[in-house]
Amino acid sequence: MTTGRKLLLCSAIGLALAGCAEPESPAPDSGAFVEATTFVPAPPPLSAQSLPTPQQLSALFDAARNYGVDVADRVKMIEGNDDDNYQAAQKFATGSSGQTVEFTSVTDLGDGLISATGVNRSDNGFEFEGSINFVADDGVWKIQRALVCALAGGC
Repeated sequence: MTTGRKLLLCSAIGLALAGCAEPESPAPDSGAFVEATTFVPAPPPLSAQSLPTPQQLSALFDAARNYGVDVADRVKMIEGNDDDNYQAAQKFATGSSGQTVEFTSVTDLGDGLISATGVNRSDNGFEFEGSINFVADDGVWKIQRALVCALAGGC
């Protein structure tokens, strides 16, 4: 369960329990509705002027699927217009906790396209080997939008 969901659940439980108690004067500025402002840091953008390492692409892909990374950062990891990628970034991150990708090689396919090969691992022990393409967009390497949409079940 994500930190945001835990906070929402705890707040809902707290409000429900408070409704069962005798009324009291409200606590000044209890902070029950404080929005989380701390996020997992996003990896730095990867310049398309050079071939990134497998580790850099692993960090990029995992961050794009990490709901703890601010969505404002995650949209920039997906090919295309940031404004059009908000829903894609949200759907791509949902349900991917407990999964990590470890790329082991990167191949330059030319014309601003690279392929990273590696293993996707989940907490339940399932492993899947495969390749994922990244595209040069606005001078940085990004995950292809078509792939994000396919893995997220649509955009």
